[in-house]
Amino acid sequence: MRRLPWFLLSSTLLGTLASPAAAFEGQWHLGGGLGGAHLSGAEPSLLPLAGVHGAYGLSDMFDLRAETLWTAPKSTAGSRAVNGSALFGVAYKLDVIQWIPWVGGFVGAHYRGAELSPDLARGISPGVSLMFGLDYAFRRDWGFGLAVGLHSLPLDSVSASSAMPYTTGLLRFEKRWGW
Repeated sequence: MRRLPWFLLSSTLLGTLASPAAAFEGQWHLGGGLGGAHLSGAEPSLLPLAGVHGAYGLSDMFDLRAETLWTAPKSTAGSRAVNGSALFGVAYKLDVIQWIPWVGGFVGAHYRGAELSPDLARGISPGVSLMFGLDYAFRRDWGFGLAVGLHSLPLDSVSASSAMPYTTGLLRFEKRWGW
């Protein structure tokens, strides 16, 4: 019983000296990545890809995200033209210490600057995307990861074979702040 006051006093003292634990609400992410895209109907079908992404942590489990992706395949005429996507969506994430797996649903605009084949004409099409990722936070404010995306243009006026016109894979690096 004599040790109880010392235990309470030392516990209180240690508790006041500990740094506060903060989750990821309000955390911002900004980064970029390089990888590849597999475009259905394009030659060659595997193309270099670049992307920029940003996110805002709504809670420990959800992020509001924006993604842009660019690639430059050769058209059927042999010239190069930029193809890109601008995507917005919500991602569900599991914070597991430094490893953070996530999955997100996105909507956006997909731009084809080149006529890649008779089935994939030039123009802007609305689309949906499903993206999966695994991030690693090697420091609280820096991270890198891998993101894989499945992109579909369900309202496009081309053939049914373009329901899943391309997939992407990116190795990404990002800066985080604002927690």
